[in-house]
Amino acid sequence: MQKPKLAATVLVCMPLINDGNTPKDELRSDYRILMVKRSGKSRFMPHAHVFPGGITEEIDSNDRWKDLLAQHESERSEVNNPFLTFKIAAVRELLEEANLFISTRYFSDSELQPWRQKVQSNANEMLQMCETFQCTPECSRLIPWSHWITPIQEKWRYDTHFFVAPLRADTIVNAMIDEKETVSHNWFRPEEAIESFKKGNIYLSPPTWFTLKELLQFSKLSELIAFGKKGRDMSAIEPHFFQDEKGRAVIIFPGDADHPERPIPNRRNRLIILEGNQYELEKTDGLTSSL
Repeated sequence: MQKPKLAATVLVCMPLINDGNTPKDELRSDYRILMVKRSGKSRFMPHAHVFPGGITEEIDSNDRWKDLLAQHESERSEVNNPFLTFKIAAVRELLEEANLFISTRYFSDSELQPWRQKVQSNANEMLQMCETFQCTPECSRLIPWSHWITPIQEKWRYDTHFFVAPLRADTIVNAMIDEKETVSHNWFRPEEAIESFKKGNIYLSPPTWFTLKELLQFSKLSELIAFGKKGRDMSAIEPHFFQDEKGRAVIIFPGDADHPERPIPNRRNRLIILEGNQYELEKTDGLTSSL
């Protein structure tokens, strides 16, 4: 059995500004989320639309990051954050995969591109970049959202922390794919991504689909941020594959009566995989939404 690799992923949320010409009854979520499409050559979730992210590297837990954070008043509270390594990894992977760098300093494209290429070749270079420009990843902007572990039945397994990263309304964004791990990118409202999945235009893995369904509860980015900052249950969600009494493929979540490690008798907390790679959530009332 392969031990899951530690990883981080980030939901970059870009606020949408209503120009006053859109009737209020036509307004949906007032933000979009960055998603990238994985290459068909990827060994894990090929062709899937995912949030940018990847495995942690040794440099992500280097103590020099704490020295940099301590030099910036807005980031000092992050020095002893238990999720710091994952936040650094999320920022780094976002730079590598999508050309977005969440930091205390603005970088023009001409400044960022040479460093992005260096970081893509050597993860250690992001620390060197920050020390050169006396800036730091803006870790305070990353809000812990959830914690997923790939099912034990999978060949490639990851222990992944998900973060929400809201951008400022005036942030200049020039997202670009890396043309290696990712082949395209899109900015979706949560409901747009779900609808595109229903139509078969994109493929979403169960954790991605589940996360987007959670976000449907928040039509306003301000509400999403406020909810996240109250603190989420970051206990690991480790699903298991299962075949139900009808012979259907099912993903069992903790809290389901058939979950091998965290069952609750007479309860259902599962995702049924339907034809066409569609999903149906079956949940007993009273179970927490994060599971």
